[in-house]
This record gives sequence, structure tokens and C-alpha cells, in this order.
Amino acid sequence: MAATPHDPILMEAKENTVFRSFMNIPQNNKTKRIVHAVNVGSPEQLHYTFDMDKAAIVQIWKGKFLNASPMWDDRGDGSSQPMGVKLVLGNHTSIVTEGSKTRLIDSVYSDAQYRFLGYNLDEAGLPTFRYQIYGAEITDESRNTQGGKFLTRTLNNTNNATNMSVRLAVSKDIKDLGNGLFVLDTKGYYVKVLNGTKATIEKAGDMFVLTTPLKDKVQYSIMW
Repeated sequence: MAATPHDPILMEAKENTVFRSFMNIPQNNKTKRIVHAVNVGSPEQLHYTFDMDKAAIVQIWKGKFLNASPMWDDRGDGSSQPMGVKLVLGNHTSIVTEGSKTRLIDSVYSDAQYRFLGYNLDEAGLPTFRYQIYGAEITDESRNTQGGKFLTRTLNNTNNATNMSVRLAVSKDIKDLGNGLFVLDTKGYYVKVLNGTKATIEKAGDMFVLTTPLKDKVQYSIMW
């Protein structure tokens, strides 16, 4: 039956699903529109949005996948909305130079700094993003682990470029619990840094930033 203007247009993720749309997130008491968003859905009902302009995971959510009514109903505005319980991580650039780790007011990377190369889908239909940044060649993939309890992100620096860091989290309060585990009280989630990688908490205005050096490989899990 064809949808009427009053019917919600819902997208399920009965299998791994990649869907492009605009995405609106809250930022500084306003609404920020992510214009180059990739929404990745999972039948395990843990989903995320990747911003191709900033090489960043901007939000994750649990439950159903997307309400595409704003995109397809009537004329539409090109956006979709997450369904379920949402955790907004923010729209900060993920990879930064050592000297800019605590600078949170970020514009989109310039062409000289960053070039997005697209993404490849694996046999399960999940994307691995590829980009060049500050001379480095990066592959960036996020996968559900522990049956969908965690989202684990792996960044591989294929030419071992140096003097860069990965911003793992930004929050008003970050506590080090030891053994690579950090809690972000204001947002109610945990970051676990894997493979013995050392992470550092630094002050950034009225916020804190959790960073780790970008070596050949950085891997961490978001637990929420």
C-alpha cells in the first residue's frame, strides 16, 4: 500500500544497511546539519552515523534504524532521523595534529589537509572508509562487537605518518578508570582503548578531550 503524507516512512536494518542522507544533530543549543552523512544500520540494533567531511562518528543509537519521512514525504528535505535511544558524540574532527588536539572549534578540513576517498563494503555489507589526511593514508572501520553491546572502531595508518592524534571523545567530564577504560559521566558512556594504546585526558576550554597518538593502528570501543 502506498504511503500517504501521514504515514511514517521507516527504514529497518534487517541486514547490515548503509544509507546516505542529511542528518541533524544538536550542537551548542542549536541544530547542526551533517550534509555528507553515512548511516550504518545493523540487525543487532546498534547503529551509527559517520560524517565524511570530518572523518568522525557523530552519533550512535540503539533500537530501530531510521525514520526517512523527512526525506521522502512530500517534497522532503533530504534528512532522516534515528529511531531509538541516541548518544550524540559531537561533530569534532577525529584526526588532528599534535598542536591542535584541544582546539574544538573546527571547520571542515581544507583540501590540502584532507581528501575523502570513499568506502568499500566487505562481504557482510559493512563499510571501511578511506581517506588521506596530513599526508597519512587511513582506513577507518567500525564494527559491532560482543553481540552488538559495543561499537569498536579501528583506524589503520598505512604509511605511518607521524605527529597526529585521534580524538576518542570530547566531554565535560572524563575519568580514567585504569587499564585503558574511561568513563564520560555527562554522556553516560565508556571508552575502552585497546591493544595497550595509551590515551591522555587534556583540558579544552570548559571541556575535556581524550586523545591517543595516531600510530600504525588505533582501536577503541564505545560501550553504552
